Amino acid sequence: MTRSQSLHTGTPGPGCRRQVTLLIRRSRTDRRAVAVEHLPDPDALAAELAHVRHRQRDLLRQHDRLTERMLAFPNEFGLAWARSLATEIESLSTEITAIEARLFLSRA
Repeated sequence: MTRSQSLHTGTPGPGCRRQVTLLIRRSRTDRRAVAVEHLPDPDALAAELAHVRHRQRDLLRQHDRLTERMLAFPNEFGLAWARSLATEIESLSTEITAIEARLFLSRA
């Protein structure tokens, strides 16, 4: 079959012929470019790593000060705060490891 094909249909009779055009669409392989994940920018990764490390150091200092206060004046609020700081420090440590891995792969 061709891309466009004409069929003559209608009732028998003089001048009563209708023309119907059928469009047959072939399935085409899509040859457009596929989006590729962008490679990470090493400078941006290094800046992000420096920022996260700085944040982690700040939290460690806060945790140390809080620990000293808790030794002198223990209370539930301070204990809960120390736990939340420890959790955030742990998550930043995981994030630092992930950023270092991406940075290593981008340089390889």
